Amino acid sequence: MKTKLCLLLLFLSTLFHFTVTRPVQALAKFSTNYQVNYTVYPSGVTHVKFLINQVNNLSVVYATEFSLSVNHTRLENIRVADENASLVPNVIRTRNGSIISFSFLNKVVGKDKKHFFTIEYDIWSRAILSRHFGLPPPKQYQEKIDSENCPSSGY
Repeated sequence: MKTKLCLLLLFLSTLFHFTVTRPVQALAKFSTNYQVNYTVYPSGVTHVKFLINQVNNLSVVYATEFSLSVNHTRLENIRVADENASLVPNVIRTRNGSIISFSFLNKVVGKDKKHFFTIEYDIWSRAILSRHFGLPPPKQYQEKIDSENCPSSGY
């Protein structure tokens, strides 16, 4: 009888555990969607444009700043716009890339509210020219590469 009672209690406690408790999940404050457009020019310059849509998942928070890490160290013509207002980004170059960060001008508060902004920059890739177009680097970039004694890292 005691064994049956113990088995019944074990069964009920297991059933209670799996039906009442829920797994712990982190609550994300924002959902961020990216659309990235690349325009490759015959000169070897690639224009990169991020169209970013950030959605508030909570009603009482808003984003004050944003940062984006990219795998390129030589970014040129960096532009950031917060819903059509130009911003001045802070760019930190690391050994293997760059971090573009900035503070928002507009505060978008409220659950499911959307915040649109863009990040644009130009890169030049020797690999794109040689692999896809069969062209040597343009003279202006060849001079930059030679004068900087740059290692072969795709630039």
